[in-house]
Parts: sequence; C-alpha cells; structure tokens
Amino acid sequence: MRVLAAGLVVTAGLCLVSALVMPRVVHMHPEPRERECRVLLRGVYSGQQALRADRGRYSTRIGDIGFQPEYGNRYLYLLTPDGRIAERRDGGAALGLDLGANGVGPDTSRTQETTATLRAKLPASIAAELGTYGDCDAGTCGFTAACVGNVDGDETPDVWTVSTEETVDVDGVRVAPGQPARRVNDRAD
Repeated sequence: MRVLAAGLVVTAGLCLVSALVMPRVVHMHPEPRERECRVLLRGVYSGQQALRADRGRYSTRIGDIGFQPEYGNRYLYLLTPDGRIAERRDGGAALGLDLGANGVGPDTSRTQETTATLRAKLPASIAAELGTYGDCDAGTCGFTAACVGNVDGDETPDVWTVSTEETVDVDGVRVAPGQPARRVNDRAD
C-alpha cells in the first residue's frame, strides 16, 4: 500500500514538472528549423560562387546552381521575388524538382504554410533586393537570395537572406557577404 502511495506521489510530481517544463521546451523548437534555413542559404551561396567561377555569372535558376534541398524543408527559398517555384507536397512523393524554377517551396507535409502565403508575407523592401544584378564581365555583379518561413505559427514570417554584398540584419549588425542575415525575426513578437 505504501509503495502504491509513493508511486502516486512520484507520478503527481512528474506531471507537475512536465506541466512547468513542456511549454519552455516547445517554445525552444524553432532553433533547429532556423538552422535549416541558414545551412541551405550557405548552400545557395556556394552554388552561386561555383557557377561564377565556372561560367562567369550568377543565376536565378535552382538547377544552374545545383540547389535541391532534401524533402521536409519548412522554408520557401527564393532566388528571385517572382518566377516559378518548384513545389513540394506530401513529402515530395513522386514529384521531381523543376530545375528551371527560381525557388523551392516548403514541403507542405512538414508545414501548414504554402508558397503563396509565405510569398505574401515577404516584405516588399526585401523582395526588391532578390535576384542577380550587375555585369559579371566588369566584375560588378552579385546576387541576393532569401528563405521565408513561419517557425511559430503567427502572422510574422522568419526571413533570412544571403548576398554577395554586406547586409545589415534585423538588429542593425553588419553581416559579411556569404553569411546568412536574419532580416525579419519571427520569434520577436
């Protein structure tokens, strides 16, 4: 009988601890999702640099830079603010990526956000920066790419960019070329 009572006390204690700790653990979840974005933007930058070294130019097509994220991506990746997006639905079952596309949509089996809703949430000032520009023969070309996601389910998107130019992040910190810069902080609200 005493063992049963002690077991009930321990169980009640664990339930109380779980009730206090779980909200904090759940709130911490966005960090791995943000890491996905930063890692893949570095891949976009590397692909663009390899293309520039090989062919003397940058591109707005995912196939030209070899950008093919694995299934399960939660972010929309954009090489231009508009243009075709390679869509991913239900884990990408039987869907190949359109290598002529200008971006990759989120895998809707992993997120409720769609390409259309994430594009609509991208601030116009950041959208205006996306794409390629300049004259590579003259050494004055560059590019900016972005990822847009919603890591906490509210209306504010999480937006990161990578560029050949120095960028200023959401906190006013200068970010070196090739390094992802957080431009809109989804978790700040």
